[in-house]
Amino acid sequence: MAASIGGYEFVEMVGPVGMPHERVQLLERPGVSGVGLRLLGRGCEPFVVATTTDLSTAGAANTAMVNYRALVGSSVTVVDTHARSFANVFVLAVMEVGVEKMLTPVGVLTGGFLLRCQWTLVSNDA
Repeated sequence: MAASIGGYEFVEMVGPVGMPHERVQLLERPGVSGVGLRLLGRGCEPFVVATTTDLSTAGAANTAMVNYRALVGSSVTVVDTHARSFANVFVLAVMEVGVEKMLTPVGVLTGGFLLRCQWTLVSNDA
């Protein structure tokens, strides 16, 4: 199974998917020894993954970017490179890192262009 975000598949996805965990806040007061903890509940900090998409034309790369940006603000399912599925992940931002023309596609690559993106995501699963 290929890595994917919101149903869009990638030939490569790099970066760990943030896992929800119990969050705590340290409480300190001047002049008082020790620290206290406040449990904030389960949650996840925003995390970044980098993706590479294999596309046939530069126009297809532009269309893919428009489609990716349309996911901003929505809840999606992320499937990582180990085929683990994470539901209820919000897309905070998608940035195009670059579009590269391949001279000779080899292996699993079939198109003529590679679209590289950086995604900022946050899990809302408790």
